[in-house]
Amino acid sequence: MPLSALAMLAGGLTAGKGITASIIGNNAKQQAYKKQKSAAKQAANLANQQISKNYALTLENYNANVQATEQQWSALIDQSLADAKFLDEYAGDVFVQRQQRLNELFAQEAFRQQDQMVRYMQSSGIAAASGQTGVTAGRGAVQNAAQLGRNQAIAARELIGAVDAFDMQSQIDNKRFAYEKYKIGQRAAILPSLGKVPDLPTFQQPAAVTAPKNTLAMDITSSLIDGVVTAVSVNPAKTGFKPPSFKPATGNMYTPLAEQTGFGYDSAIPAPSFGSGSFSFGGS
Repeated sequence: MPLSALAMLAGGLTAGKGITASIIGNNAKQQAYKKQKSAAKQAANLANQQISKNYALTLENYNANVQATEQQWSALIDQSLADAKFLDEYAGDVFVQRQQRLNELFAQEAFRQQDQMVRYMQSSGIAAASGQTGVTAGRGAVQNAAQLGRNQAIAARELIGAVDAFDMQSQIDNKRFAYEKYKIGQRAAILPSLGKVPDLPTFQQPAAVTAPKNTLAMDITSSLIDGVVTAVSVNPAKTGFKPPSFKPATGNMYTPLAEQTGFGYDSAIPAPSFGSGSFSFGGS
């Protein structure tokens, strides 16, 4: 079914209008999509910047706590070492002092035994000088020797007891000092608690933005179909519409376009007349 020029023009306008609207609408959707995507990315960047700042502050606080804890623990170690050194020096001083007293005791006993020996010898010499002989002299010598032996035995027992007491006191002191040193070591043996290292932050991803469906081809196709439908719907062969016939222009005016299209016009202005003189339009 042939289409007239009017039908083709109407269809073309309809199709062109639809295509133009489709292109404009598609561009608008793409621009809106780009804006939403850019806004989502910018929002994620701002959020991640804040997350980074918060994590940096958390690390700074953690490092400050670690440094403070290390300083406290170092001070505790230094104090423990100082306490242990003082305890060793004190234990040594106590031992030396007790050893000196024991040495003095031995020295005193040595002087006493020397004195007893001198007395024994003096008593023996006095007996001999007095002219004692025989049984009497022997009895005196035995008594003097026995007294000397008893004194020496008593002195030996006293010295042995002093040495045993010294050794026992040394064991007691060693246990006490060892326990005190153990307590000092226990104070320093407790490792400081530095806490857990902050976990790495989870950064925010840009919010998902759904891309618009590309329906430009379908919209253009639909617009073309609408144009065809419009052209067919206004086609004279289908609608039975026939434009009114007009006479060709009257007078000497010849209009080829009016003859071709069937459209002419009647002019109220008479056609000019050509003579030997001038020509005129209209009345006298």
